Amino acid sequence: ITPENYKVDIVYGWSLGGQIAIRLIACGILKTKLLILLATPFQFIKSATISAGMPQKSFTKFQSDFCNSPNDTLKKFSILSLINDKNGKYMKENLHISEKNQQNTSYWLHELGKFSCHDIDFKNFPKTLIFQGRGDMVVNFRQADLFENKITKTKKIIFDNCGHAPHIHFANEIKNAIHNYL
Repeated sequence: ITPENYKVDIVYGWSLGGQIAIRLIACGILKTKLLILLATPFQFIKSATISAGMPQKSFTKFQSDFCNSPNDTLKKFSILSLINDKNGKYMKENLHISEKNQQNTSYWLHELGKFSCHDIDFKNFPKTLIFQGRGDMVVNFRQADLFENKITKTKKIIFDNCGHAPHIHFANEIKNAIHNYL
């Protein structure tokens, strides 16, 4: 498979998926005209340079809890994702936690601890739309500012009364923003 196989008009990346899309674009594997980041962390864990991330202690506890009781931990994480979301009740009623792929989740949790966009050269990045919920308890909404400062062709939209899933609750607004940005 060559990079020519991965030319698309629009790439959507939600949360960790946004980080993965950024890395694929940065290394030339994925080519797109428009990148849409939905609640994507610039850096998931706090560091000396980024205060908007999750404290290392919280991340370590989450990893430990996941290893000891994955299903219970995913349920707690799902509830955390619903906090501050105007449609949290709807999401909770329709959320299905599965024990499938727990080994994959454990792998990605380990990888997530290392992900940061500080090493990315954003100068040739495609046009980028960033959507973030002001009440996101998973990825602090201020991390969108970090992307906005690094990617020159960027538009950032922050939704009030929104948690970690802006694309679920503001689908029409996002569709309109994409249409207007193109």
